[in-house]
Amino acid sequence: MEKIQKNTFRRNYYNSDDSGKVFLAALLGPTLISLLLALVVGAVASINNIPADELGNQIWYMILCLLVAPIGFCSVYLIYNKVAKISYRAINLRPKISWKTTLICLAIAIVALFGIQYFISCMDFVLVNIGYKLDLLGLPLDNVGWLVVNVLLVALLPAIFEEIIFRGIILQGLRKTLSDSMAIVLSALMFAIMHTSLQQFIYPFLLGLILAWVATRTGSTFASMIIHFTNNFLVVLIAFIQNVTGVSIGLNPANWWVWLVAILLLVVTGFIMFVIDRFYFKHKNEREEEKFVGSKLSIFIWISIIVGIILLILSIIVNFTQR
Repeated sequence: MEKIQKNTFRRNYYNSDDSGKVFLAALLGPTLISLLLALVVGAVASINNIPADELGNQIWYMILCLLVAPIGFCSVYLIYNKVAKISYRAINLRPKISWKTTLICLAIAIVALFGIQYFISCMDFVLVNIGYKLDLLGLPLDNVGWLVVNVLLVALLPAIFEEIIFRGIILQGLRKTLSDSMAIVLSALMFAIMHTSLQQFIYPFLLGLILAWVATRTGSTFASMIIHFTNNFLVVLIAFIQNVTGVSIGLNPANWWVWLVAILLLVVTGFIMFVIDRFYFKHKNEREEEKFVGSKLSIFIWISIIVGIILLILSIIVNFTQR
């Protein structure tokens, strides 16, 4: 009986060692799968005397590319918890949140999107002018059918599985060693690095701060999923409306006043988050488990961050040379 209990034991928390290992797996897994997929496509193109770029622009290939990360993250979560004997509930999903908190999460998502996007547009403008090739490829988005497909692949799946990995595992593990503030910042940095793109660095970092803050305050990864999904859904919906109607809410960063508007909106967004934190999230979430404070972060944290930075640098080099 004692042996059976030992073999079925599950930890109900993550530590910084888990955070580092999971982040490393989340970085390398999808990257290796993407490279393998690219090699297969290249081989098929070579055999059939088809330009690799032409085959790479096929709809089926783009759909497969969008599925790589969610499938990879889901696999990391399931396999790692199984091997490390950690309860699958350790991600603190806790979907039973109040309707007020749900509305607050929706409001945060809307404010974050419209408060940050113009600043990001200005940053993209700078990148283009210094010779950086922006990633503009995506699935068609000109009818309701493609809208549904985009919502599923671009909004829903990333919102679920990125939150499981970054706010469910990595953030929770970091909180066992670091203060909540430091854990929020570091998890957001790791979230930004994961995108391995200079173009997609600032916005994921800022959004990562918000998502980690909400997950910490509410004690629910489901709350951050709501914000993440709403944010992604609005991006897809706005792009759909723009494609169908030709109406755009974008501003031209070449005008100096657009920069002023972008900075002001960024400041207002920060102020609104402060007000929500002060008057709604009045108290930090009370932890159910004792906080384990270590003298230093796991070596796997530093290894995974170094690997992520290397991948980011390689991506930056490629995007500058493809200009």
